[in-house]
Amino acid sequence: MKKTMNVWVAGAAILIGSMVSSCNSQADKDRKELANAEEEALETAKKTTEEVSGDSSKEEMSEAKEDLLDANAKLSEKQQEYLTSLKERETKIQERITKLDEKISSANDNSKKRLTEKKDKFTKERDLLQANILEMQKPMEDKRLETVQKEIQQRVVAIDKELSQQD
Repeated sequence: MKKTMNVWVAGAAILIGSMVSSCNSQADKDRKELANAEEEALETAKKTTEEVSGDSSKEEMSEAKEDLLDANAKLSEKQQEYLTSLKERETKIQERITKLDEKISSANDNSKKRLTEKKDKFTKERDLLQANILEMQKPMEDKRLETVQKEIQQRVVAIDKELSQQD
């Protein structure tokens, strides 16, 4: 019986560990995709500058403008996906804190101390997530993202000026 119980507890621990790591890995994956989208947007901006800097036809300039707008849209989409994954993770942590509160109210002294430590850990993690969410909701505060988006917008404006001068 004791051996069976140990196997069951070990299996449950592995399952819980994999679930926790999969939750974290989604947010990490979305963060990496956002970083990749930023890099691609910068590369697209540099490429269009090289293409447009010479004598370019209207078609080439229009294509360059479309590329820039697509890169900007993709960047915004990845930013939104990352923000959504952070909010989902925050919701899950808040649910765990609520469950821990319920357990704390009905626990004995030894369990209360252990459960309170867990709750404090999750509360700190939730607070960090909320800070990250606030930063993501204010994209102008993020200097790197602001730089990428501003650079793309400046190049779109420059292309529009060139196209209007060619008419």
